[in-house]
Amino acid sequence: LTYYLQRETQRKNEEWIDFFELCKEKAAFYGKLGAAKNISVSLDGESLLYCIDTTAAARLIDNLLSNAIKYSKQNGNVNITVSQNTIEIDDDGIGIDKASKSQIFEKFKRATTAGGGFGLGLYIVKTICDDYKIKIELAEKEGAGSKFRLSF
Repeated sequence: LTYYLQRETQRKNEEWIDFFELCKEKAAFYGKLGAAKNISVSLDGESLLYCIDTTAAARLIDNLLSNAIKYSKQNGNVNITVSQNTIEIDDDGIGIDKASKSQIFEKFKRATTAGGGFGLGLYIVKTICDDYKIKIELAEKEGAGSKFRLSF
């Protein structure tokens, strides 16, 4: 919520970020959070360098991993794959139904009432992607989790 409210006035600190290293740091953090639900977080891949605001980069990965943990089932898995020009975050949670899929990136829209929240997380992710020319896609996995792909 703070990021959303301060987005317009916050000074940008753009630099080359290695998203593999960022994802490694975030995987360790969210792995600890997921442990309460016995959710494992794994990371595979290679270096991916991209020039982006440091706060935006962190928020992008935080929001996607936070949702993956929040909506994953007990004993679930969250897999992060970083390649030369893509990041995929794949979980085996509750999934997103077809009716909600077209609206999940809209401000204050939520696909479910489970887990709390304001409906801003994926809106912020989409806004960051638009600002930095990153394509975001949601793969079809209704009832079997979600798979978000960021293409740089």
